[in-house]
Amino acid sequence: SPAPVAVSTPAPIIIDEPAPAGIKVVAPVEAVAPVAYASPKPALPAVSVVAAPAPVVVSSQSHAQDELGQYSYSYSNPLSAKVETKTVDGVTRGGYSYLDSHGLVQNVNYISDDNNGFRVAASNLPSAAVPVDIPDSDDVAAAKAVFFAEIAKAKAAVEHAH
Repeated sequence: SPAPVAVSTPAPIIIDEPAPAGIKVVAPVEAVAPVAYASPKPALPAVSVVAAPAPVVVSSQSHAQDELGQYSYSYSNPLSAKVETKTVDGVTRGGYSYLDSHGLVQNVNYISDDNNGFRVAASNLPSAAVPVDIPDSDDVAAAKAVFFAEIAKAKAAVEHAH
């Protein structure tokens, strides 16, 4: 059984004046003594161990085609997805994504047609290095000077021959 807890309330204010006309005092007002009471401890909710639900793997796929050579298909799963369509004019468009070995999602979009061939834009393509102007060494500069001098002589000889 829980231990009693002492609770006190402030003493009321006693006004020693006659009651206003029409008010009858039934009992004198006195200070209330502190009252001890016991309350039960709050009930704690029962704790139960619940296993995490098994992951739900969501996959989908679709396919459609017609007698004109048009088609569309797609699939998706937790690690990759793809979609592709081909229209009656022979244009193929599509894209796919996948989770690479570093845990990054890579995206690829492509289009192919008779006019421009196959074109792709992708997050996994390397970017070209910025070209840097490298000055010629002394040997290369000298060789270029000799070469261009010989070219100039050859042009002059051709012009004098005509």
